[in-house]
Amino acid sequence: MKKLIFLSLAILLFVSINVSAQDFPFSNLELVGELSYNTYDGFYRDKSTSSYDEYDIGSGFGVRAGGQYWFHEDLALETGLDIANSSGDKSRLFGPYGFLVHKPVNYLSIKGGFAYYYLDFINEASYGHSLGYLYGGNYHYNLNKNIDITLSTYYRSSLIDMKKKFANDIDASLNMSGFSFSGGVTYHF
Repeated sequence: MKKLIFLSLAILLFVSINVSAQDFPFSNLELVGELSYNTYDGFYRDKSTSSYDEYDIGSGFGVRAGGQYWFHEDLALETGLDIANSSGDKSRLFGPYGFLVHKPVNYLSIKGGFAYYYLDFINEASYGHSLGYLYGGNYHYNLNKNIDITLSTYYRSSLIDMKKKFANDIDASLNMSGFSFSGGVTYHF
């Protein structure tokens, strides 16, 4: 949680130093929202025995929401929240992310960046967190002057160090890497 607060404050400080509220170019700002379908590789590693086991995580739906600031005509920074649920073990993977976005042509964006993921099992007393990364791209269809419809594909890489909620007696990691397929809307100011 401390890292999430630090990341949020760092982004806020960066924006406030470089752009005052009166001079903020809202035309460079975009809001992004997507609904996603997520798959997971799903293996469990017991660090005490160095053994790997398959783990049925299942796939599930999620949501990604954020904002983009275009500091160059084809480069932007995007930050937001990524939430991915799974059906197999009733877990929720969520966390803040930051992307560097490159738009080589008007209808295509290539993205890559980092996320700090938290994993929470809904029916168990286990949780975990880890730094991961996302990379992928979007196809944009311009609906009107302010709205684009987007289709996206991402690959998420995240190996979560597991813990117990009431005792730190688990020494294991869970692979939550996998693909995310999504569709959504981008709003241009």
